[in-house]
Amino acid sequence: MTKSSQAAVFPLFRHRNGQWAKKVNGKHRYFGADRDEALKRWLETKDDLLAGVEPTPVADSPTIAELANLYIDRCRLRVESDEMAGSTAIEYENVLHRMIGFVGREAQPATWKPIDFAKLKERLHEPIKRTAGPRGGLKGKSVKRRSATTVAIDIRAIKAFLNWCSKSALIPPPHFGPDFVPPSQKKLRKVKRESGRRDLSPADILSIIESASVNLKPLIFLGINAGIGNKDLSLFTLDRLPEMTGDVWIDYPRNKTEADRRFCLWPETRDAIATYLAKRPGPAGSSNTNLVFLTRQGSAWVRGDGSSRMDAIGQAFKKARTDAGVERGTFYDLRRTFQTVANETGDFQAARLVMGHSSHANDMTDRYTQAIGDDRIRRVINHVREWLYAS
Repeated sequence: MTKSSQAAVFPLFRHRNGQWAKKVNGKHRYFGADRDEALKRWLETKDDLLAGVEPTPVADSPTIAELANLYIDRCRLRVESDEMAGSTAIEYENVLHRMIGFVGREAQPATWKPIDFAKLKERLHEPIKRTAGPRGGLKGKSVKRRSATTVAIDIRAIKAFLNWCSKSALIPPPHFGPDFVPPSQKKLRKVKRESGRRDLSPADILSIIESASVNLKPLIFLGINAGIGNKDLSLFTLDRLPEMTGDVWIDYPRNKTEADRRFCLWPETRDAIATYLAKRPGPAGSSNTNLVFLTRQGSAWVRGDGSSRMDAIGQAFKKARTDAGVERGTFYDLRRTFQTVANETGDFQAARLVMGHSSHANDMTDRYTQAIGDDRIRRVINHVREWLYAS
C-alpha cells in the first residue's frame, strides 16, 4: 500500500514520542498515544487546523498534577546528570505545588485562557501560610502580600514548566496573554528601594563576630572574606581544605552553578578556622564525616531541601546578631556586603570569580578571558578587609 493510500485509511502517523501525529500547515500536531482517541481528536479539530485556526482544547487533556509529576521527574534527572542545580529543581517543585494548591489537581492547562493566567498571577501574591517548624514555633514569614520579586520568580518558573509541556507535545502552546508577565523592572526597583539596603556595616559585622561561638565564627569570616553563602559552607569538605598556615588559597566551585571560585583567606579567617578545627565536634553519622564545618551536635549546618530545609547557620547568626545588639541582617547579607564593597575596586571580573558568579552569555570579555591573576583577586579581598577594619 502506498503512503497516500495509507493516509486515506488512517490519516495519522506514529511519532517517535509515542503519540499519533499529523503535519498540518508545516507544523506537527499531536493527538495522544491511544489510536482511537487520537483519531477522534483529529476529526474534532481538523477543520480548524486546516483553516489555520487554533482549536479549543478537548476536555480530556492531561491534568496539572500529571504534567507536574512528569516535569519534576525530568528536573530530577537533569540534576542527576549535572544539567540543573538541585536548588533550582526544588524551587520549581515548590512553585508547582503552590500553583496546584490554587487551581486544583484536576485542572487542565490545555484549556486555560489568558484570563485564567491573569487570575493565577493575582493569587501568586497571596502569602504562604505559616507552618509548624521541626523544632517548634512557626516557619515562614508573615506578610500581607508576597513581594513583586518573589512573584516574578514564580511566573518565570510556571512559564518554563508550561513551555516544556508544550515542546514535549503534552499540551498545545499556552496562551499566557498580556497580563501573565513578571512585574516590571520599575516595580522591582521600587520594591528594592522600599525594603532598604541589605548590606551590613563594619561595626555590626565585628560585633556579631565577637558574640559568635567558635563553631560559627569561621563561617562569618568566610561570608565576608569571600562572599560564601550558607549552603556552600555547609557542603565544604575536608579534602578541599589546605593547611591553615601561611598564605592560604582555596579553589571551591559554587555548588549552585559549578562556576569557578578562587579566593585567599585573611589572617583572621585562617586563625578562626584553625581554632575551630582544634575543637571540631565528632561527626554525627557517616554522611557528615568529610564536612569541614559542623554544628555542636556534629550535624551539617544546612540539612534537607524544600519545605523540610533546616538552615542552622541562619538561626545561629540571628542569635549572635541579637546577642550583639544588632537589629537587622541575615547571614546571606554578608555575601551582599562583600559584593558591594568589592565592586569599589572596579575589578568586577575578579569580584565575580571570588563570588562564584557566572558571567552573562553575551559578555565577550569574560568569555575570552582565560585566567585572572592572583594579584587581582588578592587586591579585591584585601580591599574588603581594609573596609572592615578601617575603624
